[in-house]
Amino acid sequence: MNIDFFFRPYHLLIFLLMILSSACSLQEIKHQSEKADGAVEIRGTVLNTSTASGQLYVRIYEKKTTQISLINQIPVDKQGGYVFHVLPGKYLFTAFVDANNDLHLDEDEASAYLSRDQGQVLELEIKPLELFEVPDLIITDKKPIYDERFTASSVRKINQNIGVVLDLKNPIFNREFSGMGFWRPFDFIDQGAGGLFMLQDYSANKTPIIFIHGIMGTPIEFSDIIQNLDTDKFQPWVLSYPSGLPLDMVSDYLVRALRQMHTQYAFKDVNIVAHSMGGLMMRSFLMKHQGAEENYKISLLVTINSPLYGMDGAASGVEHSPIVIPAWRDVASGSDYVKRVHAWTLPQSIPYHLVFSYQADEEGDGVVPLRSQLSLSLQDEAVAIYGFNAQHAGILKDEEFVQRLQKIIAQ
Repeated sequence: MNIDFFFRPYHLLIFLLMILSSACSLQEIKHQSEKADGAVEIRGTVLNTSTASGQLYVRIYEKKTTQISLINQIPVDKQGGYVFHVLPGKYLFTAFVDANNDLHLDEDEASAYLSRDQGQVLELEIKPLELFEVPDLIITDKKPIYDERFTASSVRKINQNIGVVLDLKNPIFNREFSGMGFWRPFDFIDQGAGGLFMLQDYSANKTPIIFIHGIMGTPIEFSDIIQNLDTDKFQPWVLSYPSGLPLDMVSDYLVRALRQMHTQYAFKDVNIVAHSMGGLMMRSFLMKHQGAEENYKISLLVTINSPLYGMDGAASGVEHSPIVIPAWRDVASGSDYVKRVHAWTLPQSIPYHLVFSYQADEEGDGVVPLRSQLSLSLQDEAVAIYGFNAQHAGILKDEEFVQRLQKIIAQ
């Protein structure tokens, strides 16, 4: 199925009729969409006043009844800032200096937890708000009072999957999971299908290239491109993500994942190749990357058949469908997301190559219209533009395109 299927009202009606026989499926899709819509963005800052040096990490723990579990650990930016997206609930926070760069909180490492003046652990109740500000976490040389609840080291699989080496034949890249990531993103996450994966062991002599799929997509769509890649010079990485989630959630994850991998491997630059909605998501990633002044540069950006100015069909889906997938709101033409990422201009320091395609008797590539792939402002940002007579997803297997992309990467 292509993404346009889900943006036309009569197609949505057909889909809903197809699954009405399974009321639990429809109800679960609605439930998970509402969960994603109810997620709260929480922000905070970690301050290191200790004598310890190293990457700063912040951890967030969720409290349910008497049970406390670690749900995420992320590296903070240069200013000590961090962002989490969580569901309403009760949470606790810790931070530490990872002096030995092993991603773990060791007993002898400087750390702190969010606490009251008396040293008692502070539990924050996050309510359904658009933004929640967490009080500063201040790390000093003084050891915090030991609390066994903060000894947990297991985090959700999508965070464990940062930098894991997998083969593209791994079952988590199958279409079954890509569909789940769109309709039931939390099931996708719970089953460990998401992550920023390497396809070979890391090599300091090779430049990473991250391949990013679109809505209902999967990394296997890049198989032909990756097979033709000069792996003596480049190492392929793939982002596998639940494409039904809001695009800012996805770009936040990518920012954190690359920051963590840079802490481990100290690569100097990264190339990015994004298809379809992946290209639209990339604009918010690049905004955050530039704002945080990360320690690596983006040395190449390629977007392929991306709905960079949104899709009218997505807006129609938001208006007519009884169940709205959160990503639709961002992809809709004229959405707040589209306006925000285009109010920002791509820096000239990032070489941007724009690829579009068209088909006879179609407005664009059969899915994305040319006016969304190829606006004047996008042409101004690009150092080069390439057009192919190919279908929206079929372009990734088009021999002429695959060979041209290898030349772009080689340059």
